[in-house]
Amino acid sequence: RNRNASERDRRKKINSLFSSLRSSLPTLDQSRKLSISGTNSRSLKYIPEVHEQAKKLLQNKEELLINSGIEHYVKPQPKAVSSYISTVPVTRLGDNEVMVQISSSN
Repeated sequence: RNRNASERDRRKKINSLFSSLRSSLPTLDQSRKLSISGTNSRSLKYIPEVHEQAKKLLQNKEELLINSGIEHYVKPQPKAVSSYISTVPVTRLGDNEVMVQISSSN
């Protein structure tokens, strides 16, 4: 009996996680719910698309920063440890003043 309850709880958790994943995907057909295999398949296609979009947005940001008149903008270099992500937003405050915020997470 306890084993059945544990299995039921495990399945509920898995179904809940798939439901969350499914709701994060762009919807093609609102009338039907994606199956688990359909959710996996759509996720495997969607994640690389989002990565590519993020890469293009970062390139656009760098181009905008370089072209904005900030003379000493240094393009962020990738870290040696690939598990860290760093961002360096630069905001022009005036003719001779910029604000630089450096944040890093792993």
